[in-house]
Amino acid sequence: MYSKSNKRKRKIFFIKQKICGFIWLVIVATSYYMEGDATLSLIAVPFGFYLIFTKRMVMEFSEKCYNKKIHKVRSSTTLIPLNIVYVNSISMNPRIEEYLRKIDRIVKNI
Repeated sequence: MYSKSNKRKRKIFFIKQKICGFIWLVIVATSYYMEGDATLSLIAVPFGFYLIFTKRMVMEFSEKCYNKKIHKVRSSTTLIPLNIVYVNSISMNPRIEEYLRKIDRIVKNI
């Protein structure tokens, strides 16, 4: 069904995915130990165990992708936090610009 190289790539992929699941569990344990709050465990523990025991490809581990005009970096959609980028306001609707300013204030206060 799969060639040897594809089997090896799949095996490496699932090892990476299981390591990420284990990292989720370690993060929960350290956050509980440091803060004494187990709220994070409501989502992170089931997700960590899911990553460890699933046979599906849940995550995406890819290298950098380059476009002619814009440099884009693709990475894991699960573990990478929100990237806030600068948007040129010349081509933007004023309502959207106001909305982005509000979001920026909220993010700075967190």
